[in-house]
Amino acid sequence: MPKGFPVSPYFVISLHILNCKLLNLYFSFYPARLRDHDVTADKVISSAQSVLKEVEAMRQYQEDIDSLNSIAHNRPRAQLVLGRLKVLTILIK
Repeated sequence: MPKGFPVSPYFVISLHILNCKLLNLYFSFYPARLRDHDVTADKVISSAQSVLKEVEAMRQYQEDIDSLNSIAHNRPRAQLVLGRLKVLTILIK
């Protein structure tokens, strides 16, 4: 307020009461906002954990495929063909 402007004590008290009411109103909504943020954070965390599990499963699958491929490449072609024929004869029976 400009210097020399007369301020009534009632005006100061009413401003103080208004500030208190505004603060009370803000803090009454604040916990609800925090709960909303907590729920959102929990959803993000659970989503990230499920994606991490899927990535881990894909990595494990890729390691298994690489291991099987390395075993298959070390076997002679004739053994691989005979193995496939055995499987086919079992399936046909």
